[in-house]
Amino acid sequence: MKIFFLSERAGVHEKRFLRKLASTNHQIWFLSAFQSAMDDLPPSIHVVPSLLTEKGAGARLMIQSVRRLKAISREISPDVLHAGPVTTCAFWAALACKSPLLAMSWNYDLLGTDLHLGDIWKNKFALRHARAAVCDSEHVRHKILDLAPTLRERIFVFPWGVELDRFHPATKPFGCRNARGWQDNTLVLSTRSLHPMYGTSTLIEAGIMALKEAPNLRFIFAADGPLREWCEKRVSESGVGEAFSFLGEISEDRMPGLFVEADLYVSASLTDGTSISLLQAMACGRPVLVSDVPGNREWVQQGVNGWLTPAGTPAQWARALIDFCRLPSSRKTEIQKANLTLTRKRADWDHNFQTLLAAYDFIESTS
Repeated sequence: MKIFFLSERAGVHEKRFLRKLASTNHQIWFLSAFQSAMDDLPPSIHVVPSLLTEKGAGARLMIQSVRRLKAISREISPDVLHAGPVTTCAFWAALACKSPLLAMSWNYDLLGTDLHLGDIWKNKFALRHARAAVCDSEHVRHKILDLAPTLRERIFVFPWGVELDRFHPATKPFGCRNARGWQDNTLVLSTRSLHPMYGTSTLIEAGIMALKEAPNLRFIFAADGPLREWCEKRVSESGVGEAFSFLGEISEDRMPGLFVEADLYVSASLTDGTSISLLQAMACGRPVLVSDVPGNREWVQQGVNGWLTPAGTPAQWARALIDFCRLPSSRKTEIQKANLTLTRKRADWDHNFQTLLAAYDFIESTS
């Protein structure tokens, strides 16, 4: 089968998909809509030159790109055109191509808090022209149905999952405790982008408040983003800068060691489907404290394998952090076992990936 995979860039998640696809018998073409580094791609992947240099390109250039996409698709003549996010790549594919479209949501395209009417219209158009859709949570599935009810029997749900042979409790620690003299501290880890949609300011304010009652807390932010300068300034002006460390972007191969070294994983995102970083933390046996949104509720049971706290409520997050510091070690061990059991059962990337292949087979069988 010929698969044409269209995405916005060649990021960490795209490369995970491409590595798995390269291990199948399918022929794979990949197009990153915006210019992106193409290192580490399997040699069997046919890489198509990017359409655009950057987001926000003008309407004329966008029209030219859609025309070029049409020509590329006609030349490849794929059995499946696998495209996402929905608002951009799947929409362009629906406009330009006659090949059977598999629209893939990236969560933020359908759940984003800043979607405007134009985005919603694009999502409807793309989904209503798709042969089938894939997403990673029931919450996103319901969003798809709101926009395209006729897809009811043609939505394939699968958590993107975790490479369990890499993310596990026996991984060698990252080394940040020893480097900072935090061997005896309670280490809290966030790996989400320093961006408003991920509730970064909530975590910063909560950390500042929690330190007043739990001075043993230490915070690692292993990501970058537009709020980094504000974060560093805020904790410095609050007099607790020594309790925070901003590592910037960390390579994917070093992430397992970082999760293992943390005592608690946190994510205060305003919305989520199935968060890969949440699953990675759980696969490493970490307790988790995440925002109380539908996507997280599919994985976290309050007080059983983690805690759910309303997004945008720093005082409640501070209280949750303080309560965690007082949690008996025996309870933390129980949570570790619960998360290991859950991820082995539901978050195995090798197993879950088969659902995507089933979606391809479905489209081919209905063409």
